[in-house]
Amino acid sequence: MTSQKKYILKTEKSISQQGIKNSSAWIVPKNSIILSMYASYGLIAINKIELATSQAMFSMIVNSKNNIEYIYYYLEFLYNNNYYDRLVSIGTQANLNTDKVKKIKIYLPDINSQNKISKILKLCDERIEYENKKEFELRKFKQGLMQNMFI
Repeated sequence: MTSQKKYILKTEKSISQQGIKNSSAWIVPKNSIILSMYASYGLIAINKIELATSQAMFSMIVNSKNNIEYIYYYLEFLYNNNYYDRLVSIGTQANLNTDKVKKIKIYLPDINSQNKISKILKLCDERIEYENKKEFELRKFKQGLMQNMFI
């Protein structure tokens, strides 16, 4: 989940139908919100494929009357502002629990506002990704220059 960032496009592991029947896992429909609850708690993603999850993930099927991207950004805002830290249970590791996650209130303005907000934030994400890629390419270029300079 962490390596794919905003969208889950593939999984590293798979489970058989028999495995699903004999476990607490279930098939989460694509375009749902996945929230990690154990260890790296509070990480959020949108699955672009059907997938099975374990109890370590809280999966939310978003009502079609709401913008999934808006909800993603809202939950990401909570993560970036350490909101989930207040909800964790501390044992051998910090974890969220389902009951506390279900009580999170998500502010949902009208759908037009949700669409506008998510569009602006998505454009910001795209710009950040572009700038990060540009920075990475410049660092590689600099490294090549420096290697040639000291040969």
